[in-house]
Amino acid sequence: MTIQEKVIKKFEKAGYKGIDASLEISLFEYGLIVSSNTDENGEYHIIYGLDMDDEGGYIAFEQCCYSEKSLLEDTIYESWFKQDGFLNYLGMTLKEWLELPVVHKISDMLSYYGYQNIFGETYYKHDLKSLLEIKL
Repeated sequence: MTIQEKVIKKFEKAGYKGIDASLEISLFEYGLIVSSNTDENGEYHIIYGLDMDDEGGYIAFEQCCYSEKSLLEDTIYESWFKQDGFLNYLGMTLKEWLELPVVHKISDMLSYYGYQNIFGETYYKHDLKSLLEIKL
């Protein structure tokens, strides 16, 4: 079993979801997977891609934990967040967007604003080996 297969197996077993039906495609092509359930603090565990290889697949990742409210609902009302432009980009209303699964909302925000504007600075990059060492 390759290290990629081990990583996917670990996160599939833990119930992580991505924006594609395939967790492998979600992590390595789209660069985003999210825990299905929240922890005791009501936060989702998020793993997102940082660096890509020459073929366009993600090879370095970061992780963070956010509640849906703090990451999504509070952020979209911040003064820097241009809600009208964001919703026009998506072609949907705020009500429609808020009804989407959390992983799709995070993906939309990352697609429009980039990870640094949504999650802040990155301090530690995880390669595939270190993703296997993350405690879930």
